[in-house]
Amino acid sequence: MSIIDLLHSLLKEKVPGIHATRLQALMAAVQAGLKGASVSITQLGRSLSGPAYIKHKIKRMDRLAGNYHLNSERMEIYGAMTRWLLQSLPMPLILIGWSPLTTDQHQQRLRAALPAGGRSVTLYEEIHPVKKPGNRRIQQRFLRSLQALLPADVAPIIVADSGFR
Repeated sequence: MSIIDLLHSLLKEKVPGIHATRLQALMAAVQAGLKGASVSITQLGRSLSGPAYIKHKIKRMDRLAGNYHLNSERMEIYGAMTRWLLQSLPMPLILIGWSPLTTDQHQQRLRAALPAGGRSVTLYEEIHPVKKPGNRRIQQRFLRSLQALLPADVAPIIVADSGFR
């Protein structure tokens, strides 16, 4: 079973409210992300397989990125992925940190990730304006959101960068 098939089955089972077409578009985006050199709407569209013109593929990814329903299902998707990834780890090491999202650094990403084989797998992330890094209320809300995603029997070890207090 490929990773795409596994992810599709997991999300179909754990996020039953997700529309079949939206799930199919999400899986196409994941497949394109695995093939492409970078993960931008344009690059995802260019990396999609199929006979459609490139401009239509890019438009498909643009619609997915701006989809209101997908955004409202985001926490369910993060939760399903997080619980699946941590199901056999009673004390996972979770890395938390701020990092610039754009080259002009106007947006910052607050991310919780699981280290795996020299890389990290995102468990949960939020995007905030540049004025917000280090904001205690945002960080506390982030930790509460992360806690809601974790399985009840997990006691994580949190390692945060110096921007996280």
